[in-house]
Amino acid sequence: MIWSLLLGFAIGWVASMPVAGVVSIFVCRRGFAGRYDHGLALAAGAALIEAGWCLAILFGAGELLDYWPQAANVAEILGSLLLVGLGLFFFLRRPVAVCQAESGNNVVKARLRDEFRLGATLVVVNPAIPFNWLALITISISFGLDPDRAPGAFALGVGLGIVAWFSVLLRIIRRWSVGLQVQKLAAAQRTLAILLLCVGCFALWQACS
Repeated sequence: MIWSLLLGFAIGWVASMPVAGVVSIFVCRRGFAGRYDHGLALAAGAALIEAGWCLAILFGAGELLDYWPQAANVAEILGSLLLVGLGLFFFLRRPVAVCQAESGNNVVKARLRDEFRLGATLVVVNPAIPFNWLALITISISFGLDPDRAPGAFALGVGLGIVAWFSVLLRIIRRWSVGLQVQKLAAAQRTLAILLLCVGCFALWQACS
């Protein structure tokens, strides 16, 4: 059980590292705006759904490919279009320079809950996520690592690994962005948006070729 937990943690950590991921872009945006707790709440919502997908795949959701072999390709196309759309959204949208003052704990909690739901929604609406995890689990098994020994512990480890990585990422942004000017925030967001557009276009080209 401990081995499955650690394996899930490692895979969740590594799988969350690419900064061109959908959730990563949203978390980075909140980090650059100084809203670190909001970014962590968003990451936690995403981690919950991704852990659920891992659990579903370990219990046989991968059999979908036997009935619909084209499902992976369709999901890859839709996921690529989502990346391109989000890239355009962040490229055209002005960055939030500072975190607005909140009035009352209920308002703060409500907004944190909204961030949690947003993180979960970003994973739910991305059809490529379950197939990405199917590929990662398959690769793990090919290396002799069997996450199916304790599926619950593995899924829990995945969720913890995702939250841990984004927590570290937000700490890095917090230290790096001290005194960052609005113009630099805009440049950083535009760079992330361009990266997202490039990855989305490349993935779309691969899916359609």
